[in-house]
Amino acid sequence: MDRAYNSFVVLDDGTVVTKDLSRGPEPSTFSVLDASTLEDRAVPVSLGEPSVARLSADGLVVYAQGTETALRFVWDPDRGVLTAETGAERARAATGSPVPSVVFPAVDHAGALWYCSFTTLARVTPRGSPSAEGLRDPTGST
Repeated sequence: MDRAYNSFVVLDDGTVVTKDLSRGPEPSTFSVLDASTLEDRAVPVSLGEPSVARLSADGLVVYAQGTETALRFVWDPDRGVLTAETGAERARAATGSPVPSVVFPAVDHAGALWYCSFTTLARVTPRGSPSAEGLRDPTGST
């Protein structure tokens, strides 16, 4: 790969997942590595779109922010496969950021995605998810 890598996370089983930096049009790629040998543990996985943001992880789940989509991938160490958990699911969230900017995603213990741009910090929680219980929509919409 002839691109720089700008992020990595260590999963609960010790596996390192890293991502190359792509401003487009080529999609970014995950590399899944053994922490001791830095050998591939799986074939490289395309994110399906460019990404300049950092990675976040919780357990065996990796979160990435593409240019259009918040992405969630699950690592299966027994099968040696990193797969998109909900790749067909796409949504846009109004976060109040006045300008488009680089996104730094992070996940909290309740499974919500925190979106941090140059001007905005927002908690994005899918409706109906366990992490959405007890939350109120400040706009009053359902």
